[in-house]
Amino acid sequence: MDLHRLFSKHEPPVGLPPFLRAVETIDGVCIMRVQGNVGRGIADEVNARVEKANQLGLFNRPLLIDFSGASGSDFSTVSYLVEAVRRRMHAHAKVGLLHAPKELKTQLEIGKVEGLFGMYENEGEAIRALAPGAS
Repeated sequence: MDLHRLFSKHEPPVGLPPFLRAVETIDGVCIMRVQGNVGRGIADEVNARVEKANQLGLFNRPLLIDFSGASGSDFSTVSYLVEAVRRRMHAHAKVGLLHAPKELKTQLEIGKVEGLFGMYENEGEAIRALAPGAS
């Protein structure tokens, strides 16, 4: 095991794609902390991981995506986010965006899909709003 890579602040933990800083679950909410450019360039990696996420039952849980480490997005990002909502609809699981950059908010508004997501600036508030059983 490469301990330098495991604990480096500049590389993702072993097993995560470069656009993810961390994935964790708090109070039943799956939290994905993204980093770098999360646009068209990550499409192949996202598509490759969808089936694995489905096998793990992640589409049955609420999802909070933390954009505090993101440096860019495009309309591919909007597409990924809409797909995340679509995959959780049968489970009535919500999708929230934490620290969404202004650029992404604008893209969501242009696409007229901003209402599909809860927008949050506080992680605790987001978890309380998204947690199973929250109204």
